[in-house]
Amino acid sequence: MLKEITELKISKSDKTTKELYKYFQKKYHLGALAVVEAVTIASLKATNKKSLSLLIISPSGQMKSQVMKEITEIFKEESIQIPSRFTPYGLSQRMGKPRLDNKTWSINDMVRTFDGLSQVKISELVGWLSEMISEQKSGSMTAQEAELQAKMNLIGNIALVSYKEIERKFISSTLSERIMQFGFTISKDKVRQKTDRTHKGNPKRPQVKIKPTEIKISRKEKKRIYLWADRLTP
Repeated sequence: MLKEITELKISKSDKTTKELYKYFQKKYHLGALAVVEAVTIASLKATNKKSLSLLIISPSGQMKSQVMKEITEIFKEESIQIPSRFTPYGLSQRMGKPRLDNKTWSINDMVRTFDGLSQVKISELVGWLSEMISEQKSGSMTAQEAELQAKMNLIGNIALVSYKEIERKFISSTLSERIMQFGFTISKDKVRQKTDRTHKGNPKRPQVKIKPTEIKISRKEKKRIYLWADRLTP
């Protein structure tokens, strides 16, 4: 999917998009992934459209954690890192709405989110996330104290092997309809090339500000989007 997104002519996009792409492409070979994550965060600021949520699926060791960490730091006013091992109660009571509202929730390792949980607990957690994304509020099947209301969207990382183990739970819930699944793989040579580089050779991190915006899409652009959606959807 990285190749297809790159073909959308990122080089002709606005200045901020080009800066993000060049920075992450030079540092990790993952410029397209960073742009998609940035668009997901920015979508929460759209005043007239529903925001996008993203599930990033790739084998272990593909540097998706590093990209998420830096994207969260770049957009520190708009996003928040959620502990990989969490419960609805823990988020609502220990973090609370003030920290979670109007934020993109970034979950770095959803392997840990589901690891060791029973199938019933996995179903409950998937359902809770689905309701939060869709309705911007959710309760709990087990505790009234876990009720939460917050405007949010989600970016989650999960290893390919682990996703295959719980894929049925995603498909059987409405979460799969509310979160875009983004899969990618880059070669081991590229991973080694970037992990072996010295910090001295890293590019300067871009600075980005996001403002609430009304999204306007022309008929021509909608047609282009639908064509790409058909191409990217099995």
